[in-house]
Amino acid sequence: MSAVGVPITPQNAWYGIAFGAFMLTYDSWGGWYDHVEPPQVDTLGYGFRVPALLVSAYARQGTINSTALDYTSVLKFIEANWRLRPLANRDAAATSIVTAFDFTQPPRPPAFLAVSSQSAPRAEPNRPVLYASYAAAVVLALLLLLVATGPGLRARAASWRAQRSRR
Repeated sequence: MSAVGVPITPQNAWYGIAFGAFMLTYDSWGGWYDHVEPPQVDTLGYGFRVPALLVSAYARQGTINSTALDYTSVLKFIEANWRLRPLANRDAAATSIVTAFDFTQPPRPPAFLAVSSQSAPRAEPNRPVLYASYAAAVVLALLLLLVATGPGLRARAASWRAQRSRR
């Protein structure tokens, strides 16, 4: 996220977000099962729910907006803000994202988080225990193979020896 956020909000240029908004939306549900059936608003329906992230000096702080929105909700907000006609029936019927904003308060000052490229040190594994576990797993697998194929293997070996002795 910092790769996207840092270029649009450098330390001295919070004004781009103070007077605007950045909305990050996902374009698909990512293969995760959703237990909530999508509402059928038209012949196409909404589809699976996907998260979105709003960055703005006017965004409601510390809240999660659970309003049912779709991709045209951003378009509906733009159309209402600049008094534009809807482009289609879908955005005309959409719910606007205006509930995610708080325009009664002045814009908040920026709060930049420190970005570190170093990861936390990982704990070293207990190698003797790890290797003993691997060895025990290999021995167990070999024993299971011997038990499973033992009688059949002996019968095949005896059959092979009998055929060989006839020659």
